[in-house]
Order: sequence, then structure tokens, then C-alpha cells
Amino acid sequence: MGWAFVTLFTAGTTALIVSYIRIRQPDPRKRRLLDVADKPELKELREKAMAAVHGIGRRIDLKEAERLLRSAYAKGDHLAGMHLWDLLTFPPSRAIGEELDAIFEACIRPVIELMDAGHPEASYLYCAVSNEELLDEAAVHWQSEALRAACKAGYVPALLHRGWLEEGEWESSAKQVEAMQWFSLAMEQGAARALTGMGAILCNPKHPEYDPQWGLAMLQQASAQGDLHAMHILAVYLLDPDLGEPQPAMARQQLQQAARQDDYWAYVHLAGMLTDGLGGPVDSPGARRLLRRAMEFPEATAARNRLAELDDSQVKKSSVGEAPSAGAEG
Repeated sequence: MGWAFVTLFTAGTTALIVSYIRIRQPDPRKRRLLDVADKPELKELREKAMAAVHGIGRRIDLKEAERLLRSAYAKGDHLAGMHLWDLLTFPPSRAIGEELDAIFEACIRPVIELMDAGHPEASYLYCAVSNEELLDEAAVHWQSEALRAACKAGYVPALLHRGWLEEGEWESSAKQVEAMQWFSLAMEQGAARALTGMGAILCNPKHPEYDPQWGLAMLQQASAQGDLHAMHILAVYLLDPDLGEPQPAMARQQLQQAARQDDYWAYVHLAGMLTDGLGGPVDSPGARRLLRRAMEFPEATAARNRLAELDDSQVKKSSVGEAPSAGAEG
């Protein structure tokens, strides 16, 4: 009995040691993936791209970020490819679906393998690009674990992602406080996009330090740094009487600023403001021009519907204008 225990203990210990070695020493394929991901040239391109996306120590420039990521992806960097997919998918871009599908199919498996090998950037990407509506408990568990690992490593995009996840539970005061903590950590590393999250939280009455004036000021700082998300939030908040005197002209300016960055939703929402004369004069021809630009995007349902509504409204106005003369002839 005693020898059996010793044998079992020895076998178990050996298995643990082997498992540990396997964890510490990835298989050859994972080792090759890690070698590529950690190449100084490719790593530098990704870091510069993420700085351009999130405003880390610089102004946000999504076009430059796309150029940098495409350059790294062309050199075999799967992490750059997954970042590129994420960038081109949210918000809608001019990239066609076939290209996005090809990038995703080429990169998702290597990213998962890199995550299994303990790469924090891959852990973030796995969580960021996974379907947030998955009901499978195992998938949800691994998403959470991946995000925790990336946040623990201090990876700025992961800190911001975690902040937005918590901030999304708008009615929870505790979640707003937790979100502020994540955004603050990202802000410590100079991420301008953290200002967007912090500003949005301060405009939420559920936060203990609710201060819409300060929150709007932070959002304006983020907008000035080129953050499209901040521009869209400001366009809404500047019309909210609960947050102060409505400023429709400034709201329109925020959407105009976003439209200059070729932003799909800026075209659509700004067209609505021009149609309604909100924040400035009515400009139906200008609204149509914006909607036609938006319809150049692969997914343009909202723009198409808005343009159809604008055309229907114009037809009805024309019919009403013609009605009296028709009656007089009768």
C-alpha cells in the first residue's frame, strides 16, 4: 500500500512537472507565432498603431493606424491582422465584407494559440473580437479570463475595453465607479480615449461624483484629440437639458468634425440635423450629399432608409403645394 502511494505520488508529480514544462515551453508552432509577434519591427508597428487608435501620448489618427496595421499584417503579423479587423469593423468602414472575413479567418486561430501561450495582447484581442452575445458558459468564461489577463498585464486597450464594459451597466452606481477606475488606469498611461469614458461617467447621475460640467469638458478634450466616440457622445449630450443648457450648434459642429474623418454615422446623424434645421439652417441638399456619401459604405442600410424618408417628405411637400391650384381649376 505504501509503495503504491509512493508510485502514485511520483507519477502525479511527474505529470505536473511535464504539464508545467509544456506551459512554460510552448509547442513549436506556438513558439514560431510568439517569435513573429515579438519581432521588434512588428511589435513597434503595433504599438504605434495602438497609440494612434487610443491617443496614447499623441493625437488619435485612425487612418495612420490602419496604414501601420496593414504594413505589419502584410509581414505575417496575425496580431496586427486582428487589430486591423477590429479597427475596420467598429465603427463601420469602407472595407468590404470579403476582406474582413478573410482577415478574421486567417488570424483568429493564431490569436487563440498566442492567448494560450500567455500573450497579453492576444488575450485582449480574443475578448475584443469575440461575439459578446455568446451564451456558451465556457466561451464567456474564457472571454473573462482573457480580459483579466490582459488587464493584469496593464495593456491599455484592454483597460479601456474593461472600462466600457463596466460603464455599459448605466444604472449601476458600483459599476460606474469600477469603470472610472479602469479608465483612470488607462489615463495614467496617457490614453486620450480614457477621457471619453471618464467624461461619460461624470455625466451619469448614478456616479457618486456626478458632475456634467466637468464631464462635458473632458469629452471636449477627447474630441479635440480626434476621438470619434467622444464626438458622437457630445452630439447627444449637448442636446440633453438634464446636462445643462442645450447647445445644438455645438452638437452640429461635433458631427461635422466627425464627418470630416469620413465617419459613416456622422454622415447619417448630421444629415438628420440638416434636415430638421437643428443647430443651424435647414439644408436638404446638404443632407442628401451626406447620405449619398454614407451609401458608399458596404453596410449603408440606415443611410438608405434616411434618404428614402427625405425623398418621401419632399414628395409630400410638393403634393401639398400643388393641391390648391388643382382645386382652383376644378
